[in-house]
Amino acid sequence: MFTFRVILKLLLLLMYVFVDTCNEVYATCVFLRSVTSHGVKVVLVRAKSKMAPLKQVTIPMLELMACCISSRSAHVSQKALNITEMETILERFHGSFVLVKE
Repeated sequence: MFTFRVILKLLLLLMYVFVDTCNEVYATCVFLRSVTSHGVKVVLVRAKSKMAPLKQVTIPMLELMACCISSRSAHVSQKALNITEMETILERFHGSFVLVKE
């Protein structure tokens, strides 16, 4: 049996972190988008969701909690994939975005 490895020249690597919240849960997911000489590939790296606290919490507070888990998820993914320099964008579905440069 022969094993072949194809080494592609990586032109661009982007990490996308999406966040969404509602009254009951907040969630985040981390995607990697790689652009090579053979095309574009998007891969889900990590997804995490949490139930909102039983005590009534405002939507902005839940969004802040979601930003915290998304920041941690991005950091853990970056370390696990051994990526040293990357620009990470944290984005909410319904509004503004936060740009974090490490």
